[in-house]
Amino acid sequence: MSLIENTDLFIFDKRLDSKHLYSLYGNDYIWIQEIFRIAHENFAADLSAVREAWNKQDMDGLKRSVHKIKPTFGFIGLPDLQQTCKDLEMAIAAEAPLSAVHNQLQVLLTQCDECAEILEGELSRLIAYNKSAT
Repeated sequence: MSLIENTDLFIFDKRLDSKHLYSLYGNDYIWIQEIFRIAHENFAADLSAVREAWNKQDMDGLKRSVHKIKPTFGFIGLPDLQQTCKDLEMAIAAEAPLSAVHNQLQVLLTQCDECAEILEGELSRLIAYNKSAT
């Protein structure tokens, strides 16, 4: 049966790439919930490490912390945010001027604020969906 024919599909937030999520996890909503739970659980600390590295002007630390958080966005259906991380990593590696790095970092942080909201909302919805399915 194709995913489109299944009337019990979880409808993800429109800001998420649901095709990407279904390609990764199929209809395994328990596993998707676990991925979102792990991402939600670690997100604040990972984002704090990004901010801390920037505040110290530690470009190596910033690059490492951005690299660490980057896969999360792919796992939760935000490939554009994953690309933002990649672009920032490349700017740091190319030793771009601090102003350029700062501008890209601000874009990332703004997108991360929205991501935190999405994560929390989708995790709650997935929990409710999975409870109702059992």
